[in-house]
Amino acid sequence: MSHSSHNKHKLAEWGLHAGGLAAVGLALLAFYHLVYLRLAEQGETHAIRAEQLQKLLATAESVRDNHRSFRIELEKLEIETASMRSRLPQDLQKSQFESSLRNAAATTAFKFGAAQWKPSATTSTHSRAEVTVTGNGSFASICKFLNEINQLARITKISSLALETSNESASYPLEVTFVLVYGIESNDTDRTGGVL
Repeated sequence: MSHSSHNKHKLAEWGLHAGGLAAVGLALLAFYHLVYLRLAEQGETHAIRAEQLQKLLATAESVRDNHRSFRIELEKLEIETASMRSRLPQDLQKSQFESSLRNAAATTAFKFGAAQWKPSATTSTHSRAEVTVTGNGSFASICKFLNEINQLARITKISSLALETSNESASYPLEVTFVLVYGIESNDTDRTGGVL
């Protein structure tokens, strides 16, 4: 009986050892799948991210220089755009243009006669108006007058010009038609809600 109880005792010990080993094995397997593999995956992700950040750091100075040059270029373009918008106003500004005509005539000794406006024409991209100006002056004063109009901030185009001879050689009748463009439709994203 002692031999049989000793064998049972040994068998129970081996069973406990086997159960303990199985529990340790299961714990290791669970640790491997639940912790180690996740940590390894995170480590790999962090290594890839660290490599990407190193590459970014290596190019940071050139990116900063490019950004600086693009910023300067953008500021220049914004200034040019603002200048162009001031030369192509949103509305006709008829009285301001007539005032500019009269000032140009006064500074050049051109005798301003009248300004006859035609109805405006509107397209999908802009509006345009024509104004016919009559007056008279010496050949030099007419040239100076037209030059003054050419120097205006507002863009003007001459569509027709008629200079007649006169019995009085010191004064020539002039009829000139100016075309004014205004109300340009903008394609800027800030005016169209971010859509070109």
